[in-house]
Amino acid sequence: MQKSQQLLLVQQYSSINTVEYKQPLVAIILRTVITILIFVLLSGSLSAQPSDIDTLYKNVNKAQKERLENKFSESRDSIFTKFDAAIKDLFNHQEICNEFPDRANNYFLINGLSNEKQGKTLAYAFMNNIVISSSDDAMLKIYSWDNLGGGTQHSYTNYILFKDKNESCKVLPFDTSENSDEVGYYYIKKLNHPKKNLYLVFGYGTYGGGKQHYVVRILELNESGLAECLECYPEQKILKIGSNRSQNIDLNFDTHKQSVSFKQFRFDDEVGFFSKDYEHVLLKIINGKLIKE
Repeated sequence: MQKSQQLLLVQQYSSINTVEYKQPLVAIILRTVITILIFVLLSGSLSAQPSDIDTLYKNVNKAQKERLENKFSESRDSIFTKFDAAIKDLFNHQEICNEFPDRANNYFLINGLSNEKQGKTLAYAFMNNIVISSSDDAMLKIYSWDNLGGGTQHSYTNYILFKDKNESCKVLPFDTSENSDEVGYYYIKKLNHPKKNLYLVFGYGTYGGGKQHYVVRILELNESGLAECLECYPEQKILKIGSNRSQNIDLNFDTHKQSVSFKQFRFDDEVGFFSKDYEHVLLKIINGKLIKE
């Protein structure tokens, strides 16, 4: 697998969001170390390309099971290292962009969260599974999982997979900046556009304080690779929507109307939580751009 250009990451967020979260230093360090370790392994030359990708999926499935069973044990470090090695082998396989694990690999969750609205369900899904989201046209995939750091401080590892103009499979770390919000990705949908290949992506995260957050992003796949579509966002900033964990923002994408809707809860500075009051926000996608109605 050839080393490819880094995916453009955006560090700004839209003013449509009502509160900003400061990531714990330990979460930033944990995510950075894990991502760098796997990416360094991926960037190395291939020696003995495995021929059976099914075996590699089984290895990762087993490693995830062991990771869950040993997240608080004395063997944690060695088990987690074994998981990283299994992931590296899988992502180095030349067919990774084309294949999915079969149902026997029950620690993979493939496009199983597209209609999920409850944050608690999403949180546990990333903790217990390797979550794979893919676009309708199979051009884009994201692998996401919780780093299982313990406690309420959740951090996530994400890898995005796509084919370049030469049909070569690219595997890149996604959200590696210290300013990126901690989320796992669970939804990808290709947008209707006459000229561009645009993809709508939803992410979810939670890291303490009884709160949760979602991000809405639009990515563009073109001849140069994959990039953030800055011009697609209001104020050219990624959308981030916060709420208490007990609240449901009801984030939806209407494929027929090409619109994104959600509940935007008001943040109460005095109590440090979101109130019960909310605004129902509707964003129409016109010529690939999110426009508030």
